[in-house]
Amino acid sequence: MSIDPEVKRALDMRLARGEISHDEYRRAIASVEGVSQNTSYPGSGYPGAGNMEMAGRPVIQYYRPVILSKGLYLGGYLSGVIFSTILYIIGMILIFNYEPEAGLVLFMFSALISIFPMVLYCVLVYKMWQAIQPYGRSTPGKAVGFLFIPFYNLYWIFIALKGWFDDYNKLIMAKRLNIPKLPDGIALAVCILAIVSMVPYIGLLVVIPNLILICVMISFICNGVNALSRINLHQNNYKPANQNQGNYVSDSRYSQY
Repeated sequence: MSIDPEVKRALDMRLARGEISHDEYRRAIASVEGVSQNTSYPGSGYPGAGNMEMAGRPVIQYYRPVILSKGLYLGGYLSGVIFSTILYIIGMILIFNYEPEAGLVLFMFSALISIFPMVLYCVLVYKMWQAIQPYGRSTPGKAVGFLFIPFYNLYWIFIALKGWFDDYNKLIMAKRLNIPKLPDGIALAVCILAIVSMVPYIGLLVVIPNLILICVMISFICNGVNALSRINLHQNNYKPANQNQGNYVSDSRYSQY
């Protein structure tokens, strides 16, 4: 039988990223083409998906879909930013009132607390790219890692945020999924304001608008990713992961949260 185009695309993407070797790629293709067309994993939609093994080693593995907690990512990000800002303002007041030691202590606490929303933000970027694999233009690790490259990250933020909205909308259109498209203008505005906020004095004017837009964007991201997960769960397109059974060629659209 001929290989399912969806499966071949997933394998091609992982080969291009260097996640599997050419030998593993050829074995996977041979295994998929060699299975019986009548054998299938319930609800998977891939012929032979339930019997894609070679020498006892699974070739294709389906994971649980990514599910994002809006309370964690939106609530955690917003509360972390607000709390660290309050401590920063109080520290400034103490310094101007001739209590520099107390003010510096609050500055330190403010800096430590500000790490929390930054970590949440990076995890969110990773998870949202993970949810649309292998159809995204970037891998999850690359999407997060390139944000830490000086100067280049001024360009990459548009790929990591606006690019994800574009790829998400293209995915649901190509698959004709019955879920709403996401407004990519929100991500574009966040990227622009993030750059403007680095400009001295002018950046202070966009702090609050940028914070509001980031919260709106996080809400849309959680809604979009969870909408994908509900469709996948309804179709039962996954089976539990077992990392101890050998080398896998994973279709990571269904990655466990």
